[in-house]
Amino acid sequence: MVNNFCANAINLNPNLYWELYLDEVEQVELGLSLLITQRIIIFDTEENKTTFIVFGGKNWLNEMNHVLN
Repeated sequence: MVNNFCANAINLNPNLYWELYLDEVEQVELGLSLLITQRIIIFDTEENKTTFIVFGGKNWLNEMNHVLN
């Protein structure tokens, strides 16, 4: 299974398209929470760290951990 992210036009991330196979994900963490958004941090098997700002970060984290386990 592949995890895809495609940024919208106002996203400041220079990587407008990001793809990672779930078997390459080492762990996911919940980062800083702001009013309605949270950061989720994804660590891959090559020791890369990628941070996303999303709505419903706790749900993202729960779903990712469910799939990874």
